[in-house]
Amino acid sequence: GTSFKQVFDAVARILQKEECVLLVALDDANYLLYENELNKVLYTLLRAHESYDGVRIGVIVIISDPDVDLSRAVDARVSSVFRPTEIYFPPYGNAEVREIMTARVMQGFFSGVLSDEMLDLVVEQTQKSGDLRVGIDLLKRAAFNAERAARRSIGREDICGAYAVSKYLHLEYTLKTLKDEESRILRELATISATGAEMNAGEVYKTIKEKVPIGYTRFYEIVKKMDAMRLVNLQYRGGKGRTRVITLRYEPARVLEYLL
Repeated sequence: GTSFKQVFDAVARILQKEECVLLVALDDANYLLYENELNKVLYTLLRAHESYDGVRIGVIVIISDPDVDLSRAVDARVSSVFRPTEIYFPPYGNAEVREIMTARVMQGFFSGVLSDEMLDLVVEQTQKSGDLRVGIDLLKRAAFNAERAARRSIGREDICGAYAVSKYLHLEYTLKTLKDEESRILRELATISATGAEMNAGEVYKTIKEKVPIGYTRFYEIVKKMDAMRLVNLQYRGGKGRTRVITLRYEPARVLEYLL
């Protein structure tokens, strides 16, 4: 029940009293681009000194989507104070993923629990998913699988069985961030997709608006957000009118399962 202003006032008073600098890191900030959230957050943080004398706040913005141009994504009032230095980090290669996974294995497992061959398989599955968090979750689930089977080492069946669950880690976490309206629309998209029908954006909207009271502009904004969140693919089909086609990135049944 505490308002944002009260919380921000309290933080600002601490910064003034302690004479320290607040550094805020916004991870996966590209998810904040929709509904103007990123502009709101950056504006509040970077212009705090205008309302609170002596308050200094720095921001690190982490973008996980290489297609996002941050300089174009923020509006004029934010860009006037937000002058970031860009640092590009290329995706992890096999050697880097293996090094990270090896460190986790040394921290969490006894010696000999995971062989070099099985570690290579973990690295392979992690690279396939494109998400380091999947690999870390994979290690944990594979260990649990071996433990339940009373084995002292992790085998191929433990890793493959774990990957069948871990590969949906992004889906599970992302769905938890959706608002109720967004979840309802994704549920309808999954239901339509399960029938095998092509999801033309215009035709899909006609079906969805009968169950979810929403205008087309808002519907399309939500679909674009889901595209950015890697839940759906939004593509143009060639031909007159540039028809927009929606496809799910995950099996409809799995999406519906995690939406429950």
